[in-house]
Amino acid sequence: MCMWMLLILMFCCSGGTSLTYNSPAQSRRSFGSSTIVATTAFFFTLPLVAVAADDSADFNIASLKKAKLLLKPLSQALEEEKWDTVRSVLKGPGVGELWNLSLAKSPVSKLAKLSDDPVTLLDLNDELMLSLQMADQITYANSFAYTQPGNGKLDRGGPITMIKKAISQLDEIIVIADGVN
Repeated sequence: MCMWMLLILMFCCSGGTSLTYNSPAQSRRSFGSSTIVATTAFFFTLPLVAVAADDSADFNIASLKKAKLLLKPLSQALEEEKWDTVRSVLKGPGVGELWNLSLAKSPVSKLAKLSDDPVTLLDLNDELMLSLQMADQITYANSFAYTQPGNGKLDRGGPITMIKKAISQLDEIIVIADGVN
């Protein structure tokens, strides 16, 4: 279907309906503009095909389960004071989409669009985003605790609590999302 759209677009933009001879400069110009328009149209329609695949409930539930698996080992990493490792997971692929990127990329908001009760999922999404943001913020502060003015005490309990809360929130979201299927 996409190829037919491109062919029609190229035909219309190239002046294909004209039966008169154009000078070489005009034909090169019209060919160049039609090629640019067709190429642009082709590349703008490619993401639409890819987006359709990750809008399904099954794909988004799998993304949530993957995020949960990524979060589980973080409590141990926090105990070992591996701040950069924890922040890399929180901001990286799999977990970052849940809180650090736009709502449009969040699997929970995509599931809410498919749900009969989107408000519940969106409320849980807000709580999940807050938990992950707080875990990241406290972890970030811990990485600079020794170099900043103040008492220099680390807060391991705060991010561990937020990570555990995020995991339980993900469990709740997954249970609700299974009903969307």
